[in-house]
Amino acid sequence: MSRNRQLAFILIVATAIAATGSHLLASWLKIHTNVSDPLIFGNPNGKAPAFRAGSSLADYQINWNEIAEDTHTEIKAWGVAGGSPAEFEEFQKKVPEAQTTYIVVSTYDLDEADVCDFRANIVPISQAIQTLLAIHADWQYSKRALSQYPMTWLRTLFPTLGRSRGIMGRLHEKVADLVKPSADSSGTQASPTLEVGKEEVVDNYRLQKVSDWSESQIIGKLAAESAAFQGSRAFNGPKHLAFLRMLQYGCQRGRTIVVVVPVSASYSKKFMPAELKLKFEAALADAQHQAPRAEWLRLDQLPGLASDENFCDLVHMNVFGQKIATEAFLDWVKQHAHQP
Repeated sequence: MSRNRQLAFILIVATAIAATGSHLLASWLKIHTNVSDPLIFGNPNGKAPAFRAGSSLADYQINWNEIAEDTHTEIKAWGVAGGSPAEFEEFQKKVPEAQTTYIVVSTYDLDEADVCDFRANIVPISQAIQTLLAIHADWQYSKRALSQYPMTWLRTLFPTLGRSRGIMGRLHEKVADLVKPSADSSGTQASPTLEVGKEEVVDNYRLQKVSDWSESQIIGKLAAESAAFQGSRAFNGPKHLAFLRMLQYGCQRGRTIVVVVPVSASYSKKFMPAELKLKFEAALADAQHQAPRAEWLRLDQLPGLASDENFCDLVHMNVFGQKIATEAFLDWVKQHAHQP
């Protein structure tokens, strides 16, 4: 066998071993590699379904089964880890018959420095380039946005590529469980249940409160969150443009409701200084101006809802906060039922 053939054989074998190891590691650590998960709330009733766009915050902050039941509507949605309007715009097109559109946003979702890991899987590269040109993005931002596409292609072979932060976090959890097994993993104690509305929540994670965390735990979580930001913080980039397009698309087809949900007080105190809050409000004001027919529900302005007592982590509500937010949403729906 010639040296070139030997080298090619070695490269093929090494790639196969590395790819197998990457797949096994992703499976063992349960790294989320699914681009999206279809979600349906309520049951078909012969009427046009509604469409809901929102990241995991939309599901933690609001009980959509209750919303679907109260409005007698089937609601279609897609779950995308770390999703934002930049990604959900593509899913909105899958429900063109929707006469009601819910768009759930927050300071976390609309922050341009927090980029969805699956954006290149969802947003066509041609659209990404057009958006970068429209916002006059600098080279650093453009390189960051476009570099996701070749990485996405390579992840077919290496699903752990570019996910070192998530891998290190899961490894830390695995080691911690080996050193000191949790009550959940031991299987000796049943998880507590909490009745919320007509649901029974069996989830220790969603029962915890950030207000019960130690100071060192909060500092560690804030540091980890800070490391996830890529580039400067802003609210006037690709996410904002996609948000505007979603509003216009939804308003053309019927009623469009924007629900602005809060993040925890600890998150806001650390990552939302006064200057950035003004930029966020300016972005929302621009959206209201561009889509005057859209309706707005500012749950983020509900007194006390952003308290750490209502959150199970820095951005996701626990079941107690979700109950308050859902009831406020249902009250709002009843008050605005007369609107078309």
